[in-house]
Amino acid sequence: MKAMIIEDEYMAREHLAETLLNLFPDIEIVQKTGSVKESVEWLKSHKKDTDLIFMDVVLVDGYCFEIFNLTEIQCHVIITTAYDKYALKAFENNCVDYILKPIQEEALKRAVERCMLKKENTDIDNLIRALTTKTREYKDRILVHNDGYILPVSINNVSYFISESKDSFVVVKNGTRYSLDKSLDNIMSDLDPERFFRISRSIIISKDIVSKITKSPNGQLVLSASCQSGDSDNKVNIDFIVSRARSKDFMLWIGE
Repeated sequence: MKAMIIEDEYMAREHLAETLLNLFPDIEIVQKTGSVKESVEWLKSHKKDTDLIFMDVVLVDGYCFEIFNLTEIQCHVIITTAYDKYALKAFENNCVDYILKPIQEEALKRAVERCMLKKENTDIDNLIRALTTKTREYKDRILVHNDGYILPVSINNVSYFISESKDSFVVVKNGTRYSLDKSLDNIMSDLDPERFFRISRSIIISKDIVSKITKSPNGQLVLSASCQSGDSDNKVNIDFIVSRARSKDFMLWIGE
């Protein structure tokens, strides 16, 4: 089987290629691209050279579904994305396989094996509809623990979620911190990805609290947020560091 990887983050692209070859040594990676333009140019002259495409949704010069409008694709497609809003509809329609980032070996193995078993290639029309349609309702409140009680908290009141020593907490806009009984992975699946972003393994932030973005001397993104301190009306400035692997996706997200 010949595979192509369309992913604009160099480290993510190389990690996927390495993991794929470790799991499936017989797969040949015939091309790696990072943009709509580059992908279309290669596919137009190598249609028969590709059996499987791994495709990120957000590329350096646009969205991946633009590729389907510019050239014909007749092979299996596996979407790789950090946003489950794109993946869910595709999964429900059984029109494409997907892997949520960060990519795990077991998920990659399952997706590739499903493609190997399929007789028909990806239904491109259904795929485009899946990628361009918001398909689910997200929770408008979460349950928190406070002094032996379980309380509902509105999502609109959340500043950020944080994981510390395997425990998860939510901090609301008045600065109060509550414990949660879910991991950040499970919490993120309940949140609207247009409003919340996981900037690192331990932090999910609300778009509402980001007041300034700067770069540290070592090139990492630093987010400044102004939040209330506990029950007082005093404001405190909190800085969050965006992981290098999430920086590009974060800048696309914050600009939406």
